[in-house]
This record gives sequence, structure tokens and C-alpha cells, in this order.
Amino acid sequence: TGKHPLNGEPDLVELFDAGLITPNYLHYVRSHGPVPHLLWENHKLEISAGKSLTLLMDDLKDRFESINIPAVMACDGNRRKELNLIKRSKGFNWGPAAVGCAYWKGVLMRDVLLMADILQLMDEYKDVPLWVNFGGAEILSEGKYETSIPLDYCMDPCNDVILAYEMNDSPIPPDHGYPL
Repeated sequence: TGKHPLNGEPDLVELFDAGLITPNYLHYVRSHGPVPHLLWENHKLEISAGKSLTLLMDDLKDRFESINIPAVMACDGNRRKELNLIKRSKGFNWGPAAVGCAYWKGVLMRDVLLMADILQLMDEYKDVPLWVNFGGAEILSEGKYETSIPLDYCMDPCNDVILAYEMNDSPIPPDHGYPL
């Protein structure tokens, strides 16, 4: 955490030696800006779809069933350092270790969206592709960091899209998105 974005990957041998599940301290970090200092007690999840819904972190833990699943994450820039030897590209000069597998615990996005009456919105716009937009709390010079995924993907019971609040049975570290 700090004033400038942290981007880092572990030593590859140490990552391999750690085994299938990457310990939090070895998981690569990719940040777009300074890590915000957020508190569990007053952090809010705001949903504006169907009906507006605001949930505190304790609401997520108390009102929804949680799941704990392993998931692999890898930076798209993984091994960019090698590619830059062939042709220079933009971005952080990653080696081969910007990858990690952790257990992520949280609530299903689908359950939270159902509480926000998302089915009504989906019915109203059934012929229009809808997306779920995620906005970070970071304050960046270009505006907020945001990304999105198709709503249909979130709502499909075969997909475990979660709002995670734990990583490997501990609160998510700030460099990985604490508290959510």
C-alpha cells in the first residue's frame, strides 16, 4: 500500500515451491493507482439496477450464503519482459510469475443482484445485452478504474461469480482489494 501503484511478482522458484495454492504474501500484485485505505465497518457496495441497493460489508456476510472456491488469476501482461525483447510494448515489464491460485470466499453476485430485482430489469431489456460494471475506490488521474462483465454470465448458475471478502481464509489484503 502507499502513494504509488505497486506492481510485483514473486520469485518463480519460490512460487513453484509454495504448491498449488499461492500464499497471500506470494500472490502477484497489479495496481492502477495508490491503494485506498478502506474500513470494513463503513465500506458500501452500491448497486443501481432494477432497484438501488446499498449493502455494508456485514450485510453481505450476514444476509447471503458464502462460498469458498479456488481460482487462478493471471495478469494479461505475464511474460511481457520476454515479448519486449522482440518488440517493445506498453505496460509493466512482467516476468513469468504474475499468476496465482487462491481460495476466495464471498457471496454469489447472482444472489446480490436478485435482491436488487435484476430479473425485472432483464425482462424489461431482454433484447439488449446488459453488463455488470465494477468501479474501484482508487482515485486516479484519469478517473476511476472500472471493468465489466456480461450480466448473463453473472446470472448463469454454472458460473461462480463472487464478491469476495476473504483470500485464503484471511481478509483480502489491501493490495488485492480489501475489503471487497
